[in-house]
Amino acid sequence: MSRTRVEWIIASGLLSVIMALAFSSPAQADERWLGVQWTTAPGCVDTAALPEASETLLGERPSAMAVQVGAFREPDSQWRVDVRVQSETGETVQRTLRSADCSTLTMAVALVIAVQADPVATASTLESVVERESESETEALVVPETDAVVEPELQPESVPDPGPEPEPVLEPRAADRTPRSRDPPRIGFGVAVAGDLGVLPGAAANLELSVGPVWRRFRLDAAGLATVAPSFDFAAGAGASFSGIAGAVRACGVLGASRLEVLPCGGMELGALIARGRGTATESVTATWAAAFAGVRPQLVLRDRYGVGVMAEVVVPVLRHEYSVGDEALFVTGRLAARLGATFRVRLP
Repeated sequence: MSRTRVEWIIASGLLSVIMALAFSSPAQADERWLGVQWTTAPGCVDTAALPEASETLLGERPSAMAVQVGAFREPDSQWRVDVRVQSETGETVQRTLRSADCSTLTMAVALVIAVQADPVATASTLESVVERESESETEALVVPETDAVVEPELQPESVPDPGPEPEPVLEPRAADRTPRSRDPPRIGFGVAVAGDLGVLPGAAANLELSVGPVWRRFRLDAAGLATVAPSFDFAAGAGASFSGIAGAVRACGVLGASRLEVLPCGGMELGALIARGRGTATESVTATWAAAFAGVRPQLVLRDRYGVGVMAEVVVPVLRHEYSVGDEALFVTGRLAARLGATFRVRLP
């Protein structure tokens, strides 16, 4: 048997021996030295087996450690596990693991914990397992000496040529009809505070509350907006205070990595503009407001649930209005408006 074959057998047996030592004992492990916390809903990783598996890799029980585990189902049916291990001295290590086999992922998390606790002890344990596997394979390769009798080689009888072998026929494999699992959408709640320039006279403050389903690469929002501008004084003693309310529908794509997302968005809003006159302009009016908008909302994702970011939008009024006293127009809605502000979002569950 070649050296490459022996090394392959040793490597394949290594994982089996370690997993058997870690999971075969029915005794309950003492988990007081290891604190495990899920950052997501529990999935795939068997956290109850982590203390005993880590002790098996180390050969002893280490000092107190804390581990945070987050499990995510990938679109290709694999699992992604984010691991953060902190030792008693405060040293921290983070790893991202991917596999479709949950037993392999559980053993990989235990290996990360063991290496963080004592890499030398872990290497010593693995080396001893390799040596035992190598010795057992070497013994299997030794051929015992026997008094063998060599018989004379028999001449094969002439056999008629059977002719060319038939070519193998490849049978089509049945298509996998098992549907791929798709994660259900999460529900997102959002708050945005922005400055509004162009919808009302001068600079205005805009408050937005939103809710809607969130997929991995797409998001829909239904939002309510309230806009308030300070009292505005026109010429000839006329003045007014302006405000607006509207409902909006927004669609956003989700680009970027898991920590930083960039959301290009667009949508429509419909509501009302309200002007309350004072001074020589005593008339108060309400007008229909309709506009389209587009913009971008980059955000930093914290703990896969919270998002903090900024927003920049361009608003294009579909209906434009003017506020006038007599024949004099005091204010006309701009052709374009802009909104700049900050956003905060929460995803459930």
